Amino acid sequence: MEVSNLLQAYAQGQIDFRQQNLPQSNFSGVNLFGINFSHTNLKGANFTFASLNQANFNYSHCQQTQFRGADLKQASFYQTNLGESDLHGALLQGANLTESILTLANLVDSNLMETHLAGVDFGEADLSGACLLGAVFQDASTRHPTQLKKAILQGTDLEGLSLKGVDLSEATLVEANAVNACFQTADLEGANLYQANLFATNFRNANLKRANLRNANLEQADLTGADLKEADLRGACLHQAQLFQVICNGANLSQVNLHQGKMREAQCQGTDFSQAHLSETNLRQANLAEANFSNANLNDADLRDANLNQTNWTNVKLDRVRF
Repeated sequence: MEVSNLLQAYAQGQIDFRQQNLPQSNFSGVNLFGINFSHTNLKGANFTFASLNQANFNYSHCQQTQFRGADLKQASFYQTNLGESDLHGALLQGANLTESILTLANLVDSNLMETHLAGVDFGEADLSGACLLGAVFQDASTRHPTQLKKAILQGTDLEGLSLKGVDLSEATLVEANAVNACFQTADLEGANLYQANLFATNFRNANLKRANLRNANLEQADLTGADLKEADLRGACLHQAQLFQVICNGANLSQVNLHQGKMREAQCQGTDFSQAHLSETNLRQANLAEANFSNANLNDADLRDANLNQTNWTNVKLDRVRF
């Protein structure tokens, strides 16, 4: 079908254009409210600044399609292939993207508020500056968990979101805002969370191996049972953080603020705590063998029943420490 014929039919009241073959078609700036493009081939089509509120793109092929600045509020993209598509600045509030493919897609500065994202594959997609307030990442009916492997979420607002069990391995979350977010059991291996705001965030049993958490704000965060092996937390704030049974063997916690932290039964073999602030920290029954506490402040800390074999205590402050 020719675009001109489609637009003429739409103007006459027809909205059902399913199973069409419309690759490379130009719909830029057009108002197609409520149109049905389900099961349609729209590869490489141009919808720049188009009005597509409540449009239906379910099961369609939209690879490399242009949606820059488009109004896609409450649109549906169920199981749609949007790989390498451009949604920069698109309005997707309330849209349904369940089980869609958005690998290598551009979602910079897009509005994804209250969007359904369960089972979406965001592999290597760029979501820098996107607004995800109220977005839904879990749905019991989806076949696969949401994938954000190698996704770019730099400066993205994730406050209060539940990303439980989501694959964020090697993702970029530099300076992201994830206050009160939930990453429980999530895979963040090799992720970059440099200077991220993670205040009161839930990382229980998360995989943070080799993650970059330098200068991150983890005050009052819950890292119970998390795996931080070889992670970089230099300069991070972990004031009053919960690290019960955390695994941080070989991690770098140099210059961290762990004042009043709770690290009971933590596994910290070979961990670097040099110049760290650990006053009033609970390290009871922790494995601190070969750990480096040089120039650290451990005043009023609790080290009862901890494994201190070959620990480095050079210039450590140990006033009122309980051994």
